[in-house]
Amino acid sequence: MEKNYEIILWKDVEERFSPSFEMPFESFGDNLDEIRLFQGDVLLKGDFSIDYDNQYNMVVDGNLEIERDLYMSCFEGMGNFILVTGNLKARNIILGGFPSLTVKGEIQVENEILGRQGEDGGFLVVNGEVSAKVVIADTYFNMEFNSAVNAVIINTSYRDLEADYYGEDLEKILLLELIEDEECIDTDKVVEYLLSGKNILKK
Repeated sequence: MEKNYEIILWKDVEERFSPSFEMPFESFGDNLDEIRLFQGDVLLKGDFSIDYDNQYNMVVDGNLEIERDLYMSCFEGMGNFILVTGNLKARNIILGGFPSLTVKGEIQVENEILGRQGEDGGFLVVNGEVSAKVVIADTYFNMEFNSAVNAVIINTSYRDLEADYYGEDLEKILLLELIEDEECIDTDKVVEYLLSGKNILKK
């Protein structure tokens, strides 16, 4: 990524953007991974990931557009976050473990949004409308939508999220090869399908 950002501290994030993360990042303070602030709209070519090999936090004071897929994965440490003050656009959004993604505007996703393995606190919070083909909240991943969601919502997260389909309904909506056990989704295979552009829903 071209270095068109500035490094800021957590106290700067608090003062300038008044974040409302569920994860207690303020408790970690300056021990957090690097926080990069991008001023204005950001367009990222190809895929974009924040994971074990690419650990930092990101604030976009504007809109964020990712040409292909956004992938956030965090299973150790203090967690990582992306905060977007405008809108977010991507092909797929795949969240695993305990990352935090907050979008104050709208989300437009060409295909699917997936959050999984959130036992230690993974969060997606969107203030504006969400447009996608499918939203899957799986295995304790937290999702909060404060406006309309224009997508099929599947909830196997054991969290309180209003959905079109729940665990007992999976055979009605998902391809059978994506159902691991009764009322459980094989999310590894779902990710494989998403990244290769395959459909995951029954026609």
